[in-house]
Amino acid sequence: MVAFADRAHSTPSPGCQLKGVVEHLRSLDMAPLDELTLSDDAGRDVALKHLWAERPAALVFLRHYG
Repeated sequence: MVAFADRAHSTPSPGCQLKGVVEHLRSLDMAPLDELTLSDDAGRDVALKHLWAERPAALVFLRHYG
């Protein structure tokens, strides 16, 4: 059995919208983030600059309601 996505209920491809977001992020001053230190899952301090020193990193901010 083969199933095809229902275009009426699918999310459209972001196309040029994504390109615009990427260009906007490139224009931001990210250097101050190098000075930030966060705690890892074991409670150890980790400088953000070490996380992306060798490869790209994604920063995700979650808000806990509870």
